[in-house]
Formats: sequence, C-alpha cells, structure tokens
Amino acid sequence: MKQFFSLFLALFVAGSVWAYDFEVDGVYYNVIDGGVEVTYQTTDYNSYSGSVTIPESVTNAGTTYSVISIGKNAFYACKELTEVALSNSVTSIGTYSFSNCKKLSSIIIPNGVISIGYCAFYGCRGLTALALPNSVTSIATYAFAICSGLTSITIPSGVTSIESAAFMSCSSLTSIHVESGNTVYDSRNNCNAIIETASNKLIAGCKSTIIPDDVTAIEMYAFRSCDIMSITIPDNVTSIGGRAFDGCKKIKSITIPSGVTYIGTTSFSDCSALTSIQVESGNTVYDSRNNCNAIIETATGKLIAGCENTIIPDDVTSIEVYAFSGCTGLTSIIIPKNVTSLKEGAFMHCGLSSITIPSSVTSIAKYDVFGYCNNLTSMQVESGNTVYDSRNDCNAIIETASNRLIAGCKSTIIPDNVTAIGPDAFYGIGLSSITIPASVTSIGKSAFAYCGSLMQLICLGITPPVVESSLFSADSVYNSVCLYVPREAMEAYKADAVWGKFQNIKCVETDEVSLESDEVVVEPDQFEAVFSMPFNESANSYTLIIQNNGVTFCTLTFNAQGQLTGINFSLNKSYELKDAVAGFQFTITGLSEGTDYTYQFVAKKSDDTVVKEYTGSFKTIGTATALANVEQENNISIANNQILVNGEAPAFVVTLSGKKIANQNLKAGVYFVNVEGETVKVVK
Repeated sequence: MKQFFSLFLALFVAGSVWAYDFEVDGVYYNVIDGGVEVTYQTTDYNSYSGSVTIPESVTNAGTTYSVISIGKNAFYACKELTEVALSNSVTSIGTYSFSNCKKLSSIIIPNGVISIGYCAFYGCRGLTALALPNSVTSIATYAFAICSGLTSITIPSGVTSIESAAFMSCSSLTSIHVESGNTVYDSRNNCNAIIETASNKLIAGCKSTIIPDDVTAIEMYAFRSCDIMSITIPDNVTSIGGRAFDGCKKIKSITIPSGVTYIGTTSFSDCSALTSIQVESGNTVYDSRNNCNAIIETATGKLIAGCENTIIPDDVTSIEVYAFSGCTGLTSIIIPKNVTSLKEGAFMHCGLSSITIPSSVTSIAKYDVFGYCNNLTSMQVESGNTVYDSRNDCNAIIETASNRLIAGCKSTIIPDNVTAIGPDAFYGIGLSSITIPASVTSIGKSAFAYCGSLMQLICLGITPPVVESSLFSADSVYNSVCLYVPREAMEAYKADAVWGKFQNIKCVETDEVSLESDEVVVEPDQFEAVFSMPFNESANSYTLIIQNNGVTFCTLTFNAQGQLTGINFSLNKSYELKDAVAGFQFTITGLSEGTDYTYQFVAKKSDDTVVKEYTGSFKTIGTATALANVEQENNISIANNQILVNGEAPAFVVTLSGKKIANQNLKAGVYFVNVEGETVKVVK
C-alpha cells in the first residue's frame, strides 16, 4: 500500500523563516495569552539536540513569562533529540510538537498537562515507556501513532477524550490499561485494550488483546500494524471499522460473526499471512459463498477482502479497494467474467506473476491496481473488451478510446500508438529499462514512482512529453536514472522543468542498422566495443553475455523489438545504447585496454527455447596500437585516425553494419572503402 501517513509529516507553517519571538539559554519562545510557548528556531526545524530542559518561567526584556505550552512543531523532526524535561507549568503539548523525534527515548510529562495534540509524538520510535499524568483529559488523533518502541501505556482516570488512531501502529505494545475510576473508558477483564464504556466500542488494541464478549464494535485503526496472531471476534460485534486490522502481518485466519453488518474499507489489507477468511452462515450483509476464502457483500456481489487462498466466485461483480493488497502469497488468481470493476489498489503488493483482465471489465481505477507487483511479467486484456486492450502483446493495460496506458509490469513494451501514460502506471514495478515511444505526449504524476531497479529511461519524442508534477517518488532519483533522448531534442529536454532534472542525459541514435549477414560484429577500441547483432523473426528475446577469463563482465537482455529490458554489470560500469530497426547496435564502455573478451549472444522464443546462438571473441586495442600509423596493402594507409587511399582521404567510410560514417577519428575496427570501383576491407 502507498505511504498512507506521509501527509501527516507535511507541515503547514506560515510566516517568516525566523519563527520565534525571543531565545533564552538555547530554547526559543513565542508570547501567547497567559505566558509563552516553546517553539522552533527556523522553518528548517531540527533546532534541538541531546537533552533539553524546559523551565517554569523565562525573562525577556524585563518581563517574566510562565512557560505554559509546547507549541506546534516545536521539536518536530529533531533527529538528535534524546531527552526532554518539561516543567510543571506546561499544560498543553501541541500538534506535531515531538513528531518524528526518532531518538527521543525519555520524556516526563508533568502533572498539569491537560491535552496532548494531534500527532504530538507521531513516529517517536525510541520511546519505550510513557507515563501520562492524572491531569490529562484529552489525547488527539495519531498522538502516539507509530511509536513502535512503546511496550505499555496506562490511560489515567481523568481522560475523557481519545480520538481515532491515537495509538495506531504501536507494534511493540503488549499492555494497554485504563485506570479504574475512568467514567468514559475501561479495560474490562484485563483485556489489554481501550474500550468506550457506554458504547462497548474497542478503540485501541495490541498484540496481547483478548476482545471481551460484550464488545459491539471494533473501531478504525484499532489493531493497525499490530502483531496480533489470533483475533477471535465476539458474536456481539456488529461493526468493524476501516483499517481495523490493516497491516496485521501475523494473522492467519479470520472469522466474521453473523451479526456484523458493517466492515470498513481496507479492514484486512496487508495481512500477508492470512490464508483463511470466513463469514459465518446467517450473516445478512456479508458471505463467503462456496468457501471462497473472501468477504463478499451479499447484495452487490462486491469482494471487499481476500487472501492468498481466495477463489473468486463466478458471480462476483467488483474487486473493491485494496481487497487483496499485501497478499504476497497470492501468485495466481482468475478474475471471473462477471467482474466489471477493479478498484484502487485491488491487487497492490501481491505476488502475482500473471493476470488476465476479462472482457467484462469496464472500469479499472487510475491508481495502483497492480502497484508493487514485482513478479508480474504477463498482463493481458481478453479480446472483446470494449474499454481496455493489451495491443501487440504489450503486457500492459491500455484504455482503448484514449490510447492511455494505465497499468504496466516489468515486461511491458509500450506500443507506438500509445499517447499517454497514466498516473502511477508503473508504481513500485521492478523495471530496469523502459522505452517511451514518440507517440506519448503526456505522463501522469508518479508514473515511475518507487521503481527502485530503474537504470535508464529512453524517451523518443522530439517534443518532451508533458509530465504531471514528477515522474518519480523523490527528486534524488533523477540523479541515478540515465535519460536517453533524440539528439535533435537534447536541448528541449534539458530546458524542460521536469526532464531537465535528469543529471545524465544522453543521445539515442535512431539510424537503421542493416546487417547483410547473419553474424555478430564487434568493433573494439581501447576501452569500449561497438556491437552489431542480427535480428531474428522467430525470437521473442535476446541475451548477450560478455566475459573476461571466464568472469562475467555484463549481461544484457533485449525484447523482440531490440529494446534493452535488463542490464547487470558485475562491476560498476556504464554503457551507451543505440536504438536499431533491423538489428541491434550499441556501445559497451568501461572495458580494459589490450584485453581479451568472449561473448555469447542467444536468441530465444517465449518459452526460452534457443532459436540461434552466436559465440565469439574480441580484443580491445592497446595504447601502442591505437597511436601507430599502420600501413595497409592496396595503396591504403592509416594516418591520424583516417583511412587514406593513394594518400588521399575519402569523405566517408562504411562500417560492417552498413553505416556511412565520417572518415575521421576512427576507432579500431573493420571498415570498407571504395578503391577504383571495388569495395576493399580495411582493418584498423
């Protein structure tokens, strides 16, 4: 699933860079009604480190103020902050006040603090224990969310308000206890949970929770990212809130009681160990018809939660939001022909290797339906579908009317008539290389976000496609991915607001390579070699392996059209690619001079049957050979890296691949020149 909580870390701070009114002893303050609040130095945050003590009062310009609040964002993201001592004068801890202080391991909240604000301690992973004083009456949403080090929490008797997800994703929690005497909440029967007494709603649990029999509802986020292994849901439960068990990776089975009439969105997403889901017979809203190991909304036929053992019944009409998200053990699934809709994230982060979209599907969400499905190599839409297609066996889903590619996989070849790539189209996919044809004019937001294996992007459009916001999840990716563009469009890409972010932009040659013979031709230089390789009509893929003394230097893989789909260097080497139409030609760089190499070039069918195999060897030239003027027979000589015929330099020469090139600065290799009407081979 996407980084759902990233929005909580975005701060909305207005005003000047300097965010404080005055400073005393390294602590920054703003004047507010009744005293001062602790604040940050600048909007860069990270103002504090080590151990910090907050006094009861401070004096500035002759006026003494009581320190009554830890203000919004005061210690936000102070990565080196380890300990804070608050004075008894503090009554409130504000929004984001200690959020993302990952090394904060000790804080004493004084008796006097009344409220703990929104995301106040969000992401404080270093906190292992926390004592809340009796003065606390309210705990806001996400106040202690993702405090993954916390092992226990006690809710004082005076607390009357605990908002949603206050203790969400505290994965180490084994003890949650509400003090006796609390009139709003309880932990009846030592259940290790917080229950709203009047309504019998369980609002927060942990991996040691035993849900009491009289609980009627499990609220949103109650067990999110909990290591709970066995969650019997009592018969009195009628409601399970959204994300209630989301991310509970140790749950193996779940049974929904017959009385449950509401299950919120993504209640069981990312439960990767889940192998059994059953709805009890007699439930009037949900069912698990035909022992399908899924939760289906009876009246609509919508599948709202599945697992790795799910068999989708034939009468299911829709796969709902994140229904199979995180089912890493789900390696194959058949979508029946009555399904018309696939919702956002439906199969996100699954272990699927192939998927077929039936002709009945007329609605596929624009975002993340197959995000992070790194094993997915086959993606097909059945013929007869009037809304989507996988033209030319492209291993992608294309919206037919708009020619927009909305979902791809690591084997996708983008067809030449695709005009747009949708947002999140390759979200989290393990691509190493992708070619964007010249027909594409627009690319949606984050189309290649979290593609951690991506090494190169080849964009063939003379006019740079318009990009919505960003191609990637972070600007740092523009430093590591190499962009190849047409030579004549180089300056246009560099000047573009998005494409110009690439730090490594190279030219991709689009000249045809026409090989007259069925052979691999290698033209070596000192530190590189130009490979020209034949096209085979029967082949679906090609592999080139280059070795030195039995040690693999690099392995390259190509699809049927000659587009590079994978590259693996044994060392940190670089390469250049030159596109071809009737064959393959590109330059391998980073070789050692005067060194012997061997190569193996294999053409294969789709079932890995070898169609043709070529082997050979070559040797890069040494410095002495490169600089020498070598005399040739037939009145041909070489001087200053030019070929001379009878002492004169022809305007051009022809390479083994059939290309005419300028007769200057020639690399070592094989060339052809015209001598008195005859074609003569010249070896440099």
